[in-house]
Amino acid sequence: MRCGSLPPIDEPPAAIPLEPAEFGEAAQPVPASRITMTMRRNTETYRLFFGDLHRHTSISRCSPTIDGGLQDAYRYALDVAEYDFLAITNHTRDVDPFSWWRTQKACDLFHAPGRFVPIYGYERSNRVMGGGHRNVFFLGRGHEVNPGEAWYSGRNLPVADRDPDTTLYPWLREREALTAAHTPEWSADAMKGTWTFSDPQVEPVAEIFQAFRRSYERPGARVSEQASLWYALRSGHRLGFIASSDHISTHMSYACVWAQDKSRKSIFEALQARRTYAATDRIGLDVRIGDALMGEETTLPQPRATLRIRAVGTSPIRELEVVRSGRVIHTIRPDRQQIDVEFTDPDAVSGEAWYYVRLLQSDDAIAWGSPCHCECCGCASSGGVSCASGSSPSASVRRARRQSKRHM
Repeated sequence: MRCGSLPPIDEPPAAIPLEPAEFGEAAQPVPASRITMTMRRNTETYRLFFGDLHRHTSISRCSPTIDGGLQDAYRYALDVAEYDFLAITNHTRDVDPFSWWRTQKACDLFHAPGRFVPIYGYERSNRVMGGGHRNVFFLGRGHEVNPGEAWYSGRNLPVADRDPDTTLYPWLREREALTAAHTPEWSADAMKGTWTFSDPQVEPVAEIFQAFRRSYERPGARVSEQASLWYALRSGHRLGFIASSDHISTHMSYACVWAQDKSRKSIFEALQARRTYAATDRIGLDVRIGDALMGEETTLPQPRATLRIRAVGTSPIRELEVVRSGRVIHTIRPDRQQIDVEFTDPDAVSGEAWYYVRLLQSDDAIAWGSPCHCECCGCASSGGVSCASGSSPSASVRRARRQSKRHM
């Protein structure tokens, strides 16, 4: 042990020069754009809600100093972003029992019924061959964490099985839980990736855009074909679209849902039904084909699909594109903030097709509507062309249907 002493201070304290601070006029906060829309079908009425289903805090060790704590995330969601709902999704590698208890407790603490709905969640991380990264959401509190591959590797433990088909999807079906894939990837060496796995019952949506990284809509310079959402849809997957923040990002990612009310149960029902869309601002979007809403499946009485598109932008809508089965087939440039238009595809639907709308504003904000899947019923059209003419649904589509029925 060592010790010492400091010499005594004999001189009087010095006067510290002070200068009065001059403050300018206080800045006025800019409120979030509050677009309110309702959507009706028969006796059902849906309201539009905006949230984020993928946000980290300091519990995640990958970026512990940039995301803030649990309270920071909720104060941002309530006071700044004015979200309707939020899921804190820290990595399972870092979510020990105490952190998971704290996360669930904060979820209950910040729940304001009718105003703000926190959702219990975490991120389950796997390597590409094991399906990649997926966020998990629970309707109720008290469920344990399903350890992904990163949980085992962080503890130097062997991983016996990592496929979502056997380790995640059956587990979710027993717990009133859902999952959503993000940052989809593909391993050329292993010939496996995120979209090797799918369960439409518990994995109804996926992140098409992530402000921390990029868009995964279609193949590009940084997104391989097999990692894109177009590839997933062509493979027969049924997926609605959402956008998420992940780390750091603010005011650039919205999971938009059409739900009957602002409750956890209704938001879960909307996610499971794929009544969702993705946006980089609080853009209002309602797309339907006949009586089918975004994300649904429909059988066409005629061989041609007609889309009705309603949109309310936060700035003028520069461009609206209709995508059919991975190809842009129609573009309009309305240059106004609100639109209500119809478009009929001039090409007949043979077999199966999926449609969605991509909206681009003058300020570069984007919205992607969830795909609506169409199949012709096989009746004869007025021009004598059979709705069933052409090829039958692909093997991948038939496989997806069998899988969906098996999980019901």
